[in-house]
Amino acid sequence: MKRLSLRENLFIITLQESFVATVPYLLISAFFILLTQMAGHRQWVSPNILHILNTIATFSDQFIAVIVLVSLAYHFSLRYGMEPIIAILISLILLTTIVPLYEMTRPEGMNENLLPDPGFNLFSITVPIVVVLILRRIPCRSRSPESATGHLFIDRIFNCFYPSIIVYFLGTILYCIFLIILRFTFPVLRSLPAPAFSTQELMTLRILLSQMLWFFGLHGPHFVNALFGTDFLRHTILPNLTYGSFYRFFAVSGGSGMGLSLFLALLLQRNHPRARKLIRFSAPFIPFNINTIILFGLPVVFNRHLLLPFLFLPLLSLGVAYVALLMHPVTFQPVVIPWITPPFVNTYLATGGDSFVLLLQLFLVLLGTLIYYPFVRRYLNSQSAHNHKQELEKKLGITTDLQLNLRAKEGLSAFEAHRLIIEANYRVEQFIASLPKNPLAVYYQPIVDMRAMESRAFEALLRMRKGDAVVPPYFLGDLEQAGLASIIDLWVCQQVARHMEQWAEAGFYPRIHVNLHPDTITSEEALRRVAETLADKRVEFEVVERALLVRERAHAAIATLRDGGFLIALDDFGTGYSNLEVLTIFEFDHLKLDRALINTLKRPRARVLCEHIVALGHELETCIIAEGVEDDEQLHHVQRLGVDEVQGFYFAHALAADAVPVFHP
Repeated sequence: MKRLSLRENLFIITLQESFVATVPYLLISAFFILLTQMAGHRQWVSPNILHILNTIATFSDQFIAVIVLVSLAYHFSLRYGMEPIIAILISLILLTTIVPLYEMTRPEGMNENLLPDPGFNLFSITVPIVVVLILRRIPCRSRSPESATGHLFIDRIFNCFYPSIIVYFLGTILYCIFLIILRFTFPVLRSLPAPAFSTQELMTLRILLSQMLWFFGLHGPHFVNALFGTDFLRHTILPNLTYGSFYRFFAVSGGSGMGLSLFLALLLQRNHPRARKLIRFSAPFIPFNINTIILFGLPVVFNRHLLLPFLFLPLLSLGVAYVALLMHPVTFQPVVIPWITPPFVNTYLATGGDSFVLLLQLFLVLLGTLIYYPFVRRYLNSQSAHNHKQELEKKLGITTDLQLNLRAKEGLSAFEAHRLIIEANYRVEQFIASLPKNPLAVYYQPIVDMRAMESRAFEALLRMRKGDAVVPPYFLGDLEQAGLASIIDLWVCQQVARHMEQWAEAGFYPRIHVNLHPDTITSEEALRRVAETLADKRVEFEVVERALLVRERAHAAIATLRDGGFLIALDDFGTGYSNLEVLTIFEFDHLKLDRALINTLKRPRARVLCEHIVALGHELETCIIAEGVEDDEQLHHVQRLGVDEVQGFYFAHALAADAVPVFHP
């Protein structure tokens, strides 16, 4: 399958998030539809109450189009960094303009439900996307200081006043052009000789088109009924069994796409958080063939992972059922079965309790479950950072109640984070699966004191064993994107604590440097567990400057570590985020010059800069460590600079834990 570009990926994610957000409304709407259908069938209530229920159900079904429009306008406006309320209002006004225009210009013979059908319709999906895409090209301009009100939100709204008017008129013009083209092309298309389809072919086309429309967020049955009509559904495929009943009995068990099979496949994946929620919400409705909650909550809509089973499983089910009923004829009763009648109950009533048909229906449901299961599992696992967290904790033997949340991101950056997680998930799965065969290990690189020329400190480094080889942690970037870096930090701390206890028994007490990821620094729970794990140990934590960008959290984190008796080092100074301000705000015990800076010491300007950094560090009573020293020339330069300690391959590569106590430079 072709790999989606970043723009395509974010567009699909935005569509999915928009439809998922409508689930609470769908839940309430489904409740009233079910209540109305059951009350009307069994005549449980008076005609007046039934009329009220029917009005509520009908209105809630029709109003779904507006809910979808609002959700799409909101999410797409965030996607492109715009004011959501502006996008929503323009979309609503444009929709109320277009629908009457369509009603007035609709060609004779075109079913009125083809576009503005009850429920999800083409306008409610396309209008907000068109509005946001046009608004993106006509950005809101800041007002002059003289005309500003001083209220930030009010000024933002007024800045969009004229662009909103332009977007509305441009959108109206675009849709008017579409309606004009529709008005002139429809009669021409209708005059063409219609292909002669058999009833079986019409049924196949109806199912495929209906399922495909559901996939795009449109109410499939409403559209296909407008295109094909419903007369052919009353034709009989077998004695007393119409095509419509045949479809409802054997292809709509639990809703479109064999919803009951999809529900059971989710039930088998109930350990996944999203699956549990959907099971809880959709369980009361699936038995009555209402599966819109799963379609829009999983979602199946715009989910290419589930397209194939959703599209073709109904056809497979009908094919199997047709062959089975030809081989084993069954007598069907000429009765009308409401569409909300649960699976098995409907065939029981239609056949007078024929066990063969009940077993056939059960077989089709189980067959659909087996087909859906691998697709659902693959999709849920690909989306589940939580699942990866649990699996990684299990493989690393971390049995804690540590609750690590993915970094909260707002607005547009949330979509970027989502995209990065999706792209890293497959590699994360491969890494976790390889852990039993290629276990992680903590190695230690010596930090050599330049005055005494001995190693009094070591930096803990994560490594992976692959057979006899020990390789660097190539997987850390993917784990970071998947939000799992804090789990790795905790595991490293546990290994360091175990090694330091072993060394202490032999009378060896080195200073160990441990790197902390920014996610760990900003998580109070993760930081607490790290501090507890290394309590009373001679440990110095290394942090990078980007972990200190949120000043209040960083101050609190460093205070927590210092209260625990730990030293603090600023890692990778001289590259990336480095600036002198951080040295005035935070107090560090060590300042580590990045290897990229050390590699430039051949140039005079670089040596002058490093001389001033070292002198500044010493003035601030901070020891300087040079990282990445690999040859005699670099060692000579850092000695002339006056650094206090040196780390790099010149003295040693990372050592196994048992080699640390006997190491000598």
